[in-house]
Amino acid sequence: MRGVLLLTTRLKPDSDHLPLDYREWATFSKWLLAQSKTPADLLAGPVEPLLQELKHDTISTERIANLLDLQEALDQAKERWTKNNVWFRTRAHKDYPKALKSKLRHESPAVLFGIGDYDLVGKGGLAVLGPRIAAAPDAEKAHSLAAAAGDKNSILYIDGASDIGEAAMNSALQQGAQVVAVVAGGLLQTARRYREHIDKGHVVAISSLHPEAGIEPAGSDAATYHDRIMCSLS
Repeated sequence: MRGVLLLTTRLKPDSDHLPLDYREWATFSKWLLAQSKTPADLLAGPVEPLLQELKHDTISTERIANLLDLQEALDQAKERWTKNNVWFRTRAHKDYPKALKSKLRHESPAVLFGIGDYDLVGKGGLAVLGPRIAAAPDAEKAHSLAAAAGDKNSILYIDGASDIGEAAMNSALQQGAQVVAVVAGGLLQTARRYREHIDKGHVVAISSLHPEAGIEPAGSDAATYHDRIMCSLS
């Protein structure tokens, strides 16, 4: 678990050592499995002998070693997460969402961060996707879809950074539905925005990116990936 966090989470924004993205992690985790190794094995001693057979254009032994060396940064980050009520799940956790593993397989998030009731995540429901800046007809449609979800006591999955998502959330909450806000960055910001609903157990915010990361632009690879996470969970 610790090895996964070190390798896939940007613990120091000003660091030159970029963590593995979801595609690189998919490749590296499959390679580790083929070598009968786990991320924990990489923390047991010098990493170089364990990675002698690793051949990849962007995943080098030096890069892995540099990321694993961010132990102090990880400890500091975990303290901040605790203070902000951030939970996390890696694919090694028994209660990691099965829907992500079955639908995204090796590209399922190495780590899922969240604030709010974890039990809401992965129960299925309705996903509402749309542009971050919505025209009135789109917002009205989101309202009607969310209202329908509320009538059926379904969980609503939204992009927590979009106008469509906010419109759908407001309608769903009025109907007594529960909401999972999936965000490509900006987890802490989203949690502050919906704090009252989170505290009441009506909303949970989740992301595969570091809780302190900023919101990724619409249309970016990270934003598209989080749309896939949302659809896989719903």
